[in-house]
Amino acid sequence: MANELLLRRCVETNPDLRDRKLTLGDIFTRQEDLKDEVAKYLVDVLFHNVGKVQLMYRSVLDVNFPKDLADIFRAIERRHDIVHRSGKSKSGSISIISAEEVRALVKEMKSFIIEVEHQL
Repeated sequence: MANELLLRRCVETNPDLRDRKLTLGDIFTRQEDLKDEVAKYLVDVLFHNVGKVQLMYRSVLDVNFPKDLADIFRAIERRHDIVHRSGKSKSGSISIISAEEVRALVKEMKSFIIEVEHQL
């Protein structure tokens, strides 16, 4: 929020912010409250929606996520099943996760984080 260039890029490139309507009568109030409005939007973003977050990182921070995110997408889907479906998939099968799978995902996430941090 402190970096005006990044704030501007976020507002100008993010469709959820860019396409918000503004009446001329509200222009000064909205300008005064812009940082709060953007901060509230970012707090409400579901960061496990990797597709949406990937676009935000690219357009605002000029950061590209690794090309192969298949393991991360699968892990997010399984997490969703665990949290919202009592550990079952849409088809009803129970999700069993081994310690080795957790270790592999931790390794994958560390690699992901290092790649993103390197670009920042």
